[in-house]
Amino acid sequence: MTHVKLKGPCKAPIELYVDGTIKAPVKPQDVGGDEILRIDYVNALTISGNGVFDGQGAYAWKQNDCSKSFNCKLLGMNFAFNYINNSIVRGITSKDSKHFHVNVLGCNNFTFDGFKVSAPHDSANTDGIHIGRSRGVNVLNTNIATGDDCVSLGDGSKQVLVQNVKCGPGHGISVGSLGKYKEEEPVDGITIKGCTLKGTDNGVRIKTWPSEPGTITVTNMKFEDITMDNVKNPIIIDQEYCPWNQCTKKYPSKIKISKVTIKNIKGTSATKEGVIIACSSGVPCEGVEISNVDLKFKGAPTIAVCSNVKPKITGKAPACTTPTQSANIQISQFGGKQNTNIAKALISAWTQACASTSAVKIVIPKGTYQMTHVKLKGPCKAPIELYVDGTIKAPVKPQDVGGDEILRIDYVNALTISGNGVFDGQGAYAWKQNDCSKSFNCKLLGMNFAFNYINNSIVRGITSKDSKHFHVNVLGCNNFTFDGFKVSAPHDSANTDGIHIGRSRGVNVLNTNIATGDDCVSLGDGSKQVLVQNVKCGPGHGISVGSLGKYKEEEPVDGITIKGCTLKGTDNGVRIKTWPSEPGTITVTNMKFEDITMDNVKNPIIIDQEYCPWNQCTKKYPSKIKISKVTIKNIKGTSATKEGVIIACSSGVPCEGVEISNVDLKFKGAPTIAVCSNVKPKITGKAPACTTPSAYAWKQNDCSKSFNCKLLGMNFAFNYINNSIVRGITSKDSKHFHVNVLGCNNFTFDGFKVSAPHDSANTDGIHIGRSRGVNVLNTNIATGDDCVSLGDGSKQVLVQNVKCGPGHGISVGSLGKYKEEEPVDGITIKGCTLKGTDNGVRIKTWPSEPGTITVTNMKFEDITMDNVKNPIIIDQEYCPWNQCTKKLQNIS
Repeated sequence: MTHVKLKGPCKAPIELYVDGTIKAPVKPQDVGGDEILRIDYVNALTISGNGVFDGQGAYAWKQNDCSKSFNCKLLGMNFAFNYINNSIVRGITSKDSKHFHVNVLGCNNFTFDGFKVSAPHDSANTDGIHIGRSRGVNVLNTNIATGDDCVSLGDGSKQVLVQNVKCGPGHGISVGSLGKYKEEEPVDGITIKGCTLKGTDNGVRIKTWPSEPGTITVTNMKFEDITMDNVKNPIIIDQEYCPWNQCTKKYPSKIKISKVTIKNIKGTSATKEGVIIACSSGVPCEGVEISNVDLKFKGAPTIAVCSNVKPKITGKAPACTTPTQSANIQISQFGGKQNTNIAKALISAWTQACASTSAVKIVIPKGTYQMTHVKLKGPCKAPIELYVDGTIKAPVKPQDVGGDEILRIDYVNALTISGNGVFDGQGAYAWKQNDCSKSFNCKLLGMNFAFNYINNSIVRGITSKDSKHFHVNVLGCNNFTFDGFKVSAPHDSANTDGIHIGRSRGVNVLNTNIATGDDCVSLGDGSKQVLVQNVKCGPGHGISVGSLGKYKEEEPVDGITIKGCTLKGTDNGVRIKTWPSEPGTITVTNMKFEDITMDNVKNPIIIDQEYCPWNQCTKKYPSKIKISKVTIKNIKGTSATKEGVIIACSSGVPCEGVEISNVDLKFKGAPTIAVCSNVKPKITGKAPACTTPSAYAWKQNDCSKSFNCKLLGMNFAFNYINNSIVRGITSKDSKHFHVNVLGCNNFTFDGFKVSAPHDSANTDGIHIGRSRGVNVLNTNIATGDDCVSLGDGSKQVLVQNVKCGPGHGISVGSLGKYKEEEPVDGITIKGCTLKGTDNGVRIKTWPSEPGTITVTNMKFEDITMDNVKNPIIIDQEYCPWNQCTKKLQNIS
């Protein structure tokens, strides 16, 4: 079943009885809506039976990054119930939903009884039953196994009862998250009772966001008679909820929690902390009562950790302890002193911190320190924070660093690097040695940071200065955030990418200023679900996806969002770059470039699938990288180039699904243009229409009017080809001549076609020179210059059954321009048709020029002219645009 929307009000009660299995399409785009079944505005509805609604979500879960990114696509739900009153769902199973299994909005007196939810633990963002802005909802006698919250209660939930529910796997039963949005409504009267949770990531919890605008109240919460079986965080109030570092904790949560009863909780915990009550320091919790909590961790009673709350504790329950503060380790404890090399001291401090079973903070205070290569390695037993307020300087000479980076950290979870510190690579000396940007055979100089296999971590406030090579390299990381980071290096610091990300998922670069000599942010192969937001870039080479395709073993790139960034004076803006003629065959998909400001940027938006810096490659074969689903939206500002948008896709695997919307870029006060090839973008709003590269090139081409012209690219050049044929091929919109034939013998064009508009300057269809026995047969030529032109040295050439027009006709010449020209002999133009051409058949030679050759045995026979200017012309005073004098003529 694809999307079905059923709507009331109806005139009488309705029962939907389902005993069968209803399957949704596998691919989200085939569902046709946001849910399989949506029902709105119905009273007295019953849905019953033993039926199964199967969302077939396994394919979709791999696409779903909503749990880790603000910029996610919400995939289809199994059920949406909107404004349903006095109704019940009984006995039905929801299986493998792509997104939430059930969403309940604006409902009153609505019951789920004997309902079942079934999905694996790794089914992302698949809340079992999500309730919002509803009153009197009951979830009874229900079994829920899923990959997210079993039951989640959003804002506006009132008088909700969750009773006799079995939950697991899943993330537990949650009130929230709350506070994210200003317009939220209060939560009141939630009872979770008689439930069993098994192996879940959390038990029962309330979660609210810090540093967000919501100011509602949460009151009259009851968590009673609940059994936990190996549950992490069995009871938790978390008012610093910030999954995957998607927020800051600068300000406390504004959500007021009061009148919470936690009573008769028993079983086993998978964590030492059985009760965590982390309330807001801004609006502390009130009226919290804890009674009869009997939870065991490895056979011993769990502990309770409480902050910003004074709970009333009765019966058998753990007393509250305050959160353990991170133990501070000063670098000076291990001999780390200002103006000395602190490498050994930092390694020693790390060794102690990594072995600690509680959180540790390593402190490098204000001052200036020296440091050679340091490698820190996990896994560690507890979170570690490296707090740096000082300036750490690398050796000036690369060979003195002692490794490939100043600081390398591997295999660590829950790492924080913070402070106002500066890591100074002192790279100016090294940049002069660095030719990596121009040579394959380069020596990679030291980076400031290398982060390898780091998970659930953040770097905040630190500055990377004058790195010798990349400032930061991120490899194999998951859920890793850079917030308020800073990169500082001059524009001529070669190969100093700001942050390079590769083979990592869920990396966020937020609120960061980058000035460097290469890409501000570069995303290599295997980058997935990366968010680059509110980044200021410049000087530098812009923000780049790639380069890609250089190596056979590369991994796909998926889900990159560049949003809300400002680029100033950079060599490129936002771009995707892939190599031609290289073995890589990966895909690049789901790219979003949105809400970006350009300030005097060259090539503000560019997809370049012929990326070949410093001619380090050939372009013999097109790039094999497939690019699809690219959104370019809300781009404004000024460009340093006339081309604001360049989309040069691969001719082998053209781009698909490219959308351009609201691009408003100016070059010297006038709108920029868009140049596109091998792509058919969807353009909406204010945005330039695509021109082809050829059409763009023709505007630059003044060869017909000037001796000082730049010869633009031809479609074909055939040099010294013998006994050969070209048959059936079309040459379209060449920038210069379509075909150039030089030094060939017995070479035939049969059924060939040339297609270009009449204003395509200097685009001769087939130009033949110094060749013998060339035949142009049964050919249609429409172009902006001569259909066929025969230069010096042409001998025994046959042009037969050719249709010419538009164009400048069929010409012998021009000849005589140069002293070394060769004679022309035996040209036959026969059975041709010319329509609307600027000339018909002609011979043209220059006066007052040194050439002295002969032109003989010319035949123009059986030719039809249709509205042709100068149908037959021999012009020995040929002098276009007065580029000559007419004193002498030497051609006979």
